[in-house]
Amino acid sequence: MCSSDLTITRGMSTDNRIPCIKAIRLHTGWGLKEAKEWTDVLMGHYGSYDQWVPGKGKNTMTLKTPEAAENLLRDLVGLGCEGFLS
Repeated sequence: MCSSDLTITRGMSTDNRIPCIKAIRLHTGWGLKEAKEWTDVLMGHYGSYDQWVPGKGKNTMTLKTPEAAENLLRDLVGLGCEGFLS
């Protein structure tokens, strides 16, 4: 049985960010704010005084079921991301 922890390591960019946010919201039930903040950790974001804060390069989430984690990973990989289940 697979775990429900999903880590995305790379591949998210400004080109695929919006579809990735939509996929995250679909599989997690999160709102727009939570999904956007999760992607900010990967990509980076503008902080105070419009200074660019670089991303950490990877981010992990725990989903409710292993199936949800597998489905989200499949969708994000289809959008160009790389990651793994753990």
